Amino acid sequence: MSKDNFNEDELKRYEEENEGIKETNDETLFNIKAGEMLPPDIDALGDVSKKTRVEKIQEEVEKKWTIKLLRGKYNEYIVDVFFIEFNSKFGATLRCLYSDMYDPKKEKGIIRDLMNIGLMKYDDYTLFKEYITHLIDLEKYESVENLDETITSDSDKDEAEKYYNMVVEHIRENLSLFPSSNEGLKDGDSKGKYIDKVSHGAKIDDEAGNKKYGADAYAFVSEPLRDLLSITNTKKYGAVLDKLIEIGVLYRSIDGRKDPKVKLAKDVEQRAYVFYINPSLIKAGGGDNDNK
Repeated sequence: MSKDNFNEDELKRYEEENEGIKETNDETLFNIKAGEMLPPDIDALGDVSKKTRVEKIQEEVEKKWTIKLLRGKYNEYIVDVFFIEFNSKFGATLRCLYSDMYDPKKEKGIIRDLMNIGLMKYDDYTLFKEYITHLIDLEKYESVENLDETITSDSDKDEAEKYYNMVVEHIRENLSLFPSSNEGLKDGDSKGKYIDKVSHGAKIDDEAGNKKYGADAYAFVSEPLRDLLSITNTKKYGAVLDKLIEIGVLYRSIDGRKDPKVKLAKDVEQRAYVFYINPSLIKAGGGDNDNK
């Protein structure tokens, strides 16, 4: 029966019982906005309204984020657990356990980080939790055998790629500090030639160098490289270099050295790290260089 046929008392009772419900079509039973919780009796409204809410949440979250959900063995847990990777459209990443989002001691830090790396609004945190729970309900996650190995591997790779991009950007913005290895100090003036304690390395473009390292390789001497990366911990520095070798952008000699002796000019040879330029690993904003 239409409420237009109600008497005054019936109409008042109807409005009290349906307070909060927005009268519109079935697709928008609630006036949903970011961070707003549905009333506890949502189940009484049926699947249509729940589906609509999920779609609204998904739309809001995916404007600025791509979320990857993993499930597997982790640390001391006996059963498989869920692990979340938040990738913001600004290029930053946050990782945490699903349970961390509900841990009072940890959620403040997660909220802070999500606000900082992806401009999440404080009230939107509820949306993230609901969205991720929805993904779990739909079994939209990737199962892995060991989360420890996967998380560590992905994290180390991401960090190494970040440092690699720093190296490439530095080279491209300071080409004068990486003169041609085909020049020699005795070939006229010093312009465009390797200068000890001034140059940071060399563009390897002599015939022997090209044959050994390929056509797009740069030698980077130790001290300026370490200054650039600003990694003070020697163990971590070595681990980053190992990961760069693993992903194929840093040369390692047959005898296992990361810094083999490299020809930096016709008459200069010293230890240096040899980096390969791999466009597929260069982040947007690093820029392409037309002057190589």
